[in-house]
Amino acid sequence: MKAFRCGATPELVATIPVGNLPHGIWPSGDGSRVYVALENGEQAVAIDTLSNQVIATIPIGQTTQALVYVPNAVPNGDGAQNVSPLGEAANTARLHLQPEGNALPDGQASVAVNSLGLLDLVQIAAEGLTPKSQYQVCLAESDDAPFGKLEPLQC
Repeated sequence: MKAFRCGATPELVATIPVGNLPHGIWPSGDGSRVYVALENGEQAVAIDTLSNQVIATIPIGQTTQALVYVPNAVPNGDGAQNVSPLGEAANTARLHLQPEGNALPDGQASVAVNSLGLLDLVQIAAEGLTPKSQYQVCLAESDDAPFGKLEPLQC
C-alpha cells in the first residue's frame, strides 16, 4: 500500500507492505489508524498512521471485497454480537501455484476458490510473471513433478 501527502503535487510518503492483494481501505474515526482488507489473505491489517507500520492483523475470513469501520460499534463484550457463521459462503480453499520446472523462478501466485451456490468463483493473484505472455492454469493429479495428467481450466 502506498501513502501519499495531499496537496497540489501529491507526494509519496511511504510504501507499506501489507500482504496479499489489498482490497478495501477504511480510516478510523480519529485518523490514528487505517484498516486494509486483504482479499487473498483472509485478514485485515491495522496501520498506525504516524509510523506507517502494520501494528495488528485481524482474521476476517473469506475473500474480502470491502471494509467498513464503525467506531465504538461494540463498546462492551468480545465484539462478536450480531455476528453469525456464513455457512456455505465461508467454505474457501486457498491454493498456491507453482511453475513447472524452473521456468519462472520468481513467479508465484495464490488462488482463492469460493463456493457461490451453483458455481465456484476462482480468483488468481500472480506476480513475477513475464509481461505480455500467455499462461495456462491447470489442475494436476499430483503436486510432485511430473504432475500426472493436467486438466486446463477454461475461462
